[in-house]
Amino acid sequence: MSEISPLSEEDVLIAIDKGKSEGGPHGQHWVLDPVDGTKGFLRGDQYAIALALLDEGKVVLGVLACPNLPLGSATCHYQRNPDSKVGCLFFAQLDAGTYLQGLDGSSPTKVHVSPTDNPEEASFFESFKAAHSMHELSSMISTKLGVIAPPVRINSQAKYAALSRGDGAIYL
Repeated sequence: MSEISPLSEEDVLIAIDKGKSEGGPHGQHWVLDPVDGTKGFLRGDQYAIALALLDEGKVVLGVLACPNLPLGSATCHYQRNPDSKVGCLFFAQLDAGTYLQGLDGSSPTKVHVSPTDNPEEASFFESFKAAHSMHELSSMISTKLGVIAPPVRINSQAKYAALSRGDGAIYL
């Protein structure tokens, strides 16, 4: 096996420049958010890597990797067993639905949002940090709706992934 030499700073900048795009509504463009939820990432908590393909200005493919999201329900995240599996990859294609695959290479399964129509049975998601959501307003709305369960606080786009598989029913 041949040895690979490390990239220089200039090599990295040249590679980044090759990905330059004027953007706009024409053609295909990849959009990447390499670390959504930086504070969660630094704490070893929830964060996501988000990738989308735009075609003629419309999203046609989305991929969301959530390395710390439990394969089971996120509503149990903070009580999770240290032996529980974590690491989820969600992907969706226009008109094809959304799928979940474990980062362990397990087979993909189609996911669905929560079917609950009874607010008392609903889980309510909100951002972990009060700066990213209005906890008091969320609390008032959940009370008016009759939501009984305490809110599940979760960072980054991982909350959208968890909602897509029905872990919760409400996020404002």
